[in-house]
Amino acid sequence: MRSWRRISLCCLALFLLSSNTVQEKHWLTFLSQEINLNANAEFIELVFQIDPDMHIQANKLTDPNLIPTKISIDWPAKLEVSPPQYPNQKIMRLKGSEKELQVFSGKFTVKYPISHRPAGVYTIRGKMHYQACNEYKCFFPRTLNFRFLLNID
Repeated sequence: MRSWRRISLCCLALFLLSSNTVQEKHWLTFLSQEINLNANAEFIELVFQIDPDMHIQANKLTDPNLIPTKISIDWPAKLEVSPPQYPNQKIMRLKGSEKELQVFSGKFTVKYPISHRPAGVYTIRGKMHYQACNEYKCFFPRTLNFRFLLNID
C-alpha cells in the first residue's frame, strides 16, 4: 500500500512539474522591435501578433471573472506619453457557450499618444499581462515581457 502511495506522489509531482512548464507558453508575439519617429509623430505604435486559432481578452471586459489585457511600460522621464489607445475589440463566444467575450485576435496595434519627444535613442521595456483562449477554453494569465528601441529624429 505504501509503494502505491509513493508512486502516486511521484506521478503527481511529475505532473505538476510538467504542467508548470506548459504554463510558460505564450500565444502572443511582440513585433515592434525598433520604432522610428520624426519630430511630428503623434503616436508610438506597438504591434502584437496573436497565434492563429487563439485570441486574448480585450482591455475592457464585461465578465469580472476574466483577465483584461493590460500593458505597462517604463517610459523615460524625458518623454511625455499618454495612456494607451487599444484597438476596437471583437466579440466572440467559446464553443458551447452563449456568453459573449470581448477579445483581440490576429495582428493588432496599441497606440500611445506622445506630446514631448526630445530627439534621441531610447531602449524601452514593457510588459503585457493577458489571458489567452482558443475556441474551447481560456488559459491561465501570462505576462509577456518585451523591449524596443525608440529612435526619435
